[in-house]
Amino acid sequence: MAGVWARGYLLHPAKRESSNRLDIFFESGFMMGNYAFENRNFVEYSFERTGSWYIPSLLGAEVRVWRKLTLEAGLNLCYNNGSNWNEHGIAYFSAGANWHW
Repeated sequence: MAGVWARGYLLHPAKRESSNRLDIFFESGFMMGNYAFENRNFVEYSFERTGSWYIPSLLGAEVRVWRKLTLEAGLNLCYNNGSNWNEHGIAYFSAGANWHW
């Protein structure tokens, strides 16, 4: 998959001058790929389909641990060009850590 996306912060907790330890952010974009998903018995299976497009969205929060290290959690939604309503997207929770240079 390849595409473009952007993230917007209310405040950025890892900036040098920031006294903020928590931030809410939103991320979205547009991606193209050569595979799609099919839902069978509540399980998502991938299969090859050229020309597939996706609109990923992420609503999340970052908490600063140290000056440049943040922990992140978010709810990810991904809308696509599936052939029926059950194939139009996926949603999942993510968690991770970021080091800001």
